[in-house]
Formats: sequence, C-alpha cells, structure tokens
Amino acid sequence: MILLKNISKSFGNQKILDNISLNIPNGDFVSIVGPSGAGKTTLINILGTIESFDDNKDSEFKIDGIDMCTWNEYEVSKFRNQNIGFVFQLHELLPELNCKENILLPVRIGKKNIDDYRKKLESISESLKIHQILNKKPEFISGGEKQRVSFARALITNPKIILADEPTGNLDSKNSKKIIDLLKKVNIKYGVTVIYVTHNKEFASIAKTSFTIKDGKCIRS
Repeated sequence: MILLKNISKSFGNQKILDNISLNIPNGDFVSIVGPSGAGKTTLINILGTIESFDDNKDSEFKIDGIDMCTWNEYEVSKFRNQNIGFVFQLHELLPELNCKENILLPVRIGKKNIDDYRKKLESISESLKIHQILNKKPEFISGGEKQRVSFARALITNPKIILADEPTGNLDSKNSKKIIDLLKKVNIKYGVTVIYVTHNKEFASIAKTSFTIKDGKCIRS
C-alpha cells in the first residue's frame, strides 16, 4: 500500500502540489491526469522516491508500512532499486548499451548476480516480443520497441510498483494502445501496482482508479 498524507511541493514561491493525500492499495491500476504543468510528473517522482517534498511535520509517506521519511538516502535508493520500476516517456535507454544490457541495468546497479536473472529476462522478453532485438542498440529499433525494452527494464527486478510517466507520449495511436495494454497485462499477470500519467481520457478511463490534479489538488475522478 502507498500512503501519502498532507504532501505539498513548492518551487520557489509557487506551490505545485498542495496538501495532497492518497491511499493506493497493493495491486491497484491507477491513472493520473491533469493539464500540463499541474504537477503530474512531480507527483510520480515523489511516489518513486526520486524527488523530495516540502518539509511538514504533518506529512506522511509510507510504502507497505515503511516510513520513507525516516530513511536515509542510501536506504531509500536501495528500496527503490528493489521495489519500484520506472517507464519514462523518452525511454531513457543508454545508447552505448544493447537492449539486453539496458534491461539488466537495474540488476547491475543493485549489485546482484546477473545469472540469477537470465530466466526472468527470457520470460519477459518473450512476453513483450522483444527477444529478437536483445542484441541491438537502441538506435536500431523502433519507438514502440524502445518502450517495450523500457518495460522489460522496469520489470526485471520483480518490483512491487511500476510508475509510468506519459509512456505513450511519443507514440502513434496504435503503439500507444499496445503500451496501455501492456500496463494492464503487467498489473494482472504480475500483481504489480501500476500508476501511470496520461493526457488521453480514453486511456485514463481504463484504470481501476483515476486521479485528476488541478490547482495543486489531487481529486479522485
């Protein structure tokens, strides 16, 4: 379960998020919508433990009962590597690595034995239909393939949570639909909590739970 309570985020004198509280059960399938600049990415980054929020004694941030506010940077980083997978709008694949190496990057960062993840890599690659491009570098594959590789990278460490920030933003309608279907498949097949940001109302409506961010507030749609 993800618990946010009384969370605000300011940049200078501008308050982007204003006293937000969320309770997201394990295994939920959640969309976040709102106008550009509303703070959707900021919220995703906070949920992903990669961005801080305003200091407030009344604020709470817990994942599975663990108080993120009491952990140091190393502890939070280790938790993030083991429990949270990210899918970005621009893929964020390293051009000097081939697809397989990009997928296994979180394993290397976590200083885990690569051999322990070979079967997982094979299973995910078959499921996402990218097994034939594993030895190619990102510049030689399509946008849709890049996004599926980023999905594989997000899944490789068996995370409890997948956070996707506008995962269809740079794709055509056909590939966008495939990515949303993949998110749903990941949610059902692996029981992973999925939270995704989208501007597409149709895609947002597919979610089990949907939140709208407007004027700094986050309201259940």
